[in-house]
Formats: sequence, C-alpha cells, structure tokens
Amino acid sequence: MSWSQRIESWFRFFLPGPFGLAVALTFIAVAASVLHGNSIESISEDWQSGFWDPPLLVFTVQMALILLLGYSVAVSPPANRFIERSLRHIHGQRGALILLTTSSMILCWINWGLGLVMGAIMARKIAENLQNRNLNYNYPLLGAAGYSGMMTWHSGLSGSAPLKAAEPNHLRELSGITELPEVLSIQSTVLSTTNIGSFLMLLVLIPLALLIFSKKNNNEIQIAAFTSPQHENISPRGAERFEHSKWIAGILGLALFAIHIHALVLGNGNLNPNILNGIFLSLAIILHGSIAKFFSSIRAGMDGAAAILIQFPFYFGIMGILRYGDLISSFTDWFLQWSSPGSQPIFIMLSAGIVNFFVPSGGGQWAVQGPLILSICQESGLDLSLGIMAMAYGDQLTNMLQPFWALPLLAITGLKAHQVLPYTAFIMLIGVLIYSVLLIVLGYT
Repeated sequence: MSWSQRIESWFRFFLPGPFGLAVALTFIAVAASVLHGNSIESISEDWQSGFWDPPLLVFTVQMALILLLGYSVAVSPPANRFIERSLRHIHGQRGALILLTTSSMILCWINWGLGLVMGAIMARKIAENLQNRNLNYNYPLLGAAGYSGMMTWHSGLSGSAPLKAAEPNHLRELSGITELPEVLSIQSTVLSTTNIGSFLMLLVLIPLALLIFSKKNNNEIQIAAFTSPQHENISPRGAERFEHSKWIAGILGLALFAIHIHALVLGNGNLNPNILNGIFLSLAIILHGSIAKFFSSIRAGMDGAAAILIQFPFYFGIMGILRYGDLISSFTDWFLQWSSPGSQPIFIMLSAGIVNFFVPSGGGQWAVQGPLILSICQESGLDLSLGIMAMAYGDQLTNMLQPFWALPLLAITGLKAHQVLPYTAFIMLIGVLIYSVLLIVLGYT
C-alpha cells in the first residue's frame, strides 16, 4: 500500500462523513463544557444561542450563495467557450499543468465557488483533450492542479474571515468584545502588500513544482466527456417568454451589477459577502442569457449548498457552547501562557490547520475559532489583521489534505481522493514553507 493510500485509509478509519463529523464534534464540545463545570441545562441554552443566532444564519446563506453563484458562472456557455479556446494552446501536459494551476488559483482567489468548479471542469476537459490526441497525461496530477486554488481561497476576495471582518460590527458581535474596531477593511487583510506578495509567490512556485511530476503518466484512466447541466428545450409561449428573454436577463443583470458596484463605491471599496454575491448574481444571469437557464444552473448546483445550509448551524452551536460556556476565555489564557507575542501568528496558523480537519469549512471555522483569535489579539496586542490572516492561511493549507471541499472535484472528474492526495500534500508543503516564513518575519517585527 502506498503512502497516499495509507493517508486515505487513515481518514476513512478515524473520521466520519462531513455531517457526522459536525454531530460528533457537538458531542465533544458538550463533554468539554461538562468537564468545565457547566450544567446540561446551561449547555443546551448555549447551543441554541449559537445554532439559531440570526447574524450567523445570515452568514450561512451568504456562504451557500458564494458556492451556488460561483457554480452558475463556471458552467455558463461563455465559461465553457473560454475553456475550449484555452485548450487550443495546450500542446502537452506541461503547458496544461501551468494553465490549470494558475487558472484555479486566480479564480479561487476571486471566488472560491467559481474556482473550485471551474478547476474541476478544466481538469476533466484537459485530460479528455489530451486523451483524444493520444498525448501522455497524469489524470490525478491534473486533478490536483485543478484543486490547487483551494490553497489560496481564504486569503482571497471571497475568504470568509476577512470578508466578515469587513462587515460593520461583526467582530464585536462574534467575540462580545466591544473594544474591537467596528470594521476591519480588506485593504488591511486580503489586499495588504504581504498577502498579495505571498499569493504571487504561490502562483509562481506551485505550477513550477508540479512540473516535477509531469513525466509520470497515468493514461489507463479512461475519461468520459463532461457535460454541463442541460437546459430544457421548450418553445416558450405567452408569459413564459419573460423567463426566456435575453433582453430581460440583460436588463436585470446590468441593473443588479450597477446597484452592487454603486454600493461598493459608497462603502469606499469595502467588499463584503453581500456585494460579492450581488456581483456574481448579475454576472451569472447575464452569462446564461435568460433567467430560466440561470435558475436551471442553480438547481444543478444545490448539492454543495445543501451541505453548507445544514452543517453550518451545527458549527455555530459548537461556537455557542465554547463561547457562552467560558471555554474560549480559558483556552485564551492557556494560549497566552505558552506562546510569545512573536510566535502567536504561527501558532494560530498551525492550530487553524488542525481545526480544519474537524471543521472543514472556512465559515464554520471562523465561527468556532474566530472568537478565540479575537480574544488573543485583544489580550496580547497582536495585530488583528495578522491574527485573522494567520487563521486563513492555516485553514486553506490543510484543504490539501482534508477531502471535504474536494468532493465537487472528485464528482466531476471521477477521481478518488487517494489518487489526488499525494500531489495536494506536496502543494501544501510549499504553502507551509511560504506562510511560515511570512508569519515568523511579521510576528517578530
């Protein structure tokens, strides 16, 4: 058995499915709260306070829409034409790897739902193209390249923690600390010079590193042609023409785009999940050419959104137990005791990487770990932007080993997790090196 298969077996043996994991972690949080001295009655109230927290339920819908609207844009006809035209310039696996990795990372940095789905579709179509031309290719390697964007998403424009921090009063509401700033703009997190610099380094180094494996072929995997969601062919009559009209779709899409760009300008360029989703909603409607075809693509992408809608509240329930049961403050004291101000960013990144195995969602992880990080920053004087980005880096690093978000890619490509893991683990090691050096330098300066 290869080491990649051992890793996959380890995951299967120790970890239940994604929803089962959320339930198991709830039981663990309850047990920890009981050991901390809280009663079952108070724990029940704490859980409900987190599970049904109105701002966090809004956040759940925002994250589901990021995935849904990203999916809709990715499967639109113009996106498919972009992929087909890109393939004309591919003359072998090496060029395919560079195109696929850079495209996935840039798209995920813009919108993780778009990059995740587009990367998977591109990986399958590129392998299909190389197979039809009898060229050598390594399908699992191409799959890993298509998934590589999930190593950059949380430090990008759709990253859960930076976007929520940019919303008025979110930091105070999440942590209960009134001394925190009302807003932390993305200029100090996602658009900071250090974050942009680290992204550019990954954008160069990861594609080059994957070329090491380009000579290893795996042509025995046969690939069937990928088909985008099919739209029902009907001849609309009467009022049905409204939903199938290109003019209606164009007017609606442009109006929505103008409204959200105006909101962005009024907010001094402060991007948040609502504005991001509004922009992608307008683009999806315009690109599909009718509201009927747009809605058809939304129905096709509902599986991924359903997982977010049911799992996030359970993670918020865990957050309620940890926050209101006084476990967060206790852990904050322990953290401050064992870490120095300079080492805190690297500790946050490493802890976020571990938590991501058990809370495989950036939004859910921010809800659980965010109050702790904000408390640490408040108590120790650690820069808020640095603490938040350290968590974002840790979360996206172990996405390369945590197969939860790889499920859409595996479904589209037909690959198995153990086939992709050896290459994504290598991608993760490059990220660990870059982010560790960055956080050590920032932490001690």
